[in-house]
Amino acid sequence: MLLLALSGCGASSRSQKPALIGFLQDSALGNIDAAYQRLSTDFRKRCDRACFVRVLDSQPGQSRQLLDELRAGEPGAVYSAEAKLTDGTSLRLERDDANSRAQPVSSFYFADNPLDFYPQDTPSRTLRSFVRAFSRQRFDVLTRFVPKSLESKLSSDALKQRFAAEPKITAQVESLRQHLDEPLTLDGNTARLPLGPEQEATLILEDGRWRVQKLQ
Repeated sequence: MLLLALSGCGASSRSQKPALIGFLQDSALGNIDAAYQRLSTDFRKRCDRACFVRVLDSQPGQSRQLLDELRAGEPGAVYSAEAKLTDGTSLRLERDDANSRAQPVSSFYFADNPLDFYPQDTPSRTLRSFVRAFSRQRFDVLTRFVPKSLESKLSSDALKQRFAAEPKITAQVESLRQHLDEPLTLDGNTARLPLGPEQEATLILEDGRWRVQKLQ
């Protein structure tokens, strides 16, 4: 949320600070409507007011903590840009305002490895990677998301046959796609994302990678 509020192009960190303070104050005081209106139109399209409330509820006290940190010192601004591929894949670039004197103003750098289209380092990125691989019918990639207990049983060919035999999987993945911008709940090495009444996506962390345990 902090990066979201600081994101911009052309504005200085000094001009951004009042906007960020206002957002954090509204969030900390429970002025939900005022805080929500400070978010970009694009974000509000992806996350409605109820979604925004869930984000705030999932990190209680965070707005107050960030507000105290912000008042304690001058922040550096991180300017970001996003390039979207035809399949919806987003590549994020950043420029650190603190190092702008040592770099050309137009110097942006990839925030993540642009060649890693299927990261599994966080629950959220893992779900996006899973949906991307499924959309592309990359069954060889989908085997990476299989829990260790099923690795020996589910080869890429076995996954292809299983998905073809169970049409409901396509509906489950589509439901997952529609909830990708919503917050997950994390409990140790398990992460969950509600997808509807009595349905959720469950992930487990094994060997440093998040894997999809179920979509039911």
